[in-house]
Amino acid sequence: IKAEYRKLGLSRLFFEARFKWAKEQKDIKTLVLEHRDDNLPSQKAHQKFGFRLVESNDLKWPDGALRPSLKYQLDF
Repeated sequence: IKAEYRKLGLSRLFFEARFKWAKEQKDIKTLVLEHRDDNLPSQKAHQKFGFRLVESNDLKWPDGALRPSLKYQLDF
């Protein structure tokens, strides 16, 4: 979410839609997502919605940077 649209409750809407869809699938028990370690808004949102950090691996990103990728998990 671009900086000018943060703090408007948009991430809550995105996460609620994701959770609703996943629960409707009946066979999904775990959600996994990841982001670059310096993406602090994503980190804050993921933790706010109950995801827990499960893994960190160095990854070469499209901009050529070699930075940790943080993987999060949420079990239903």
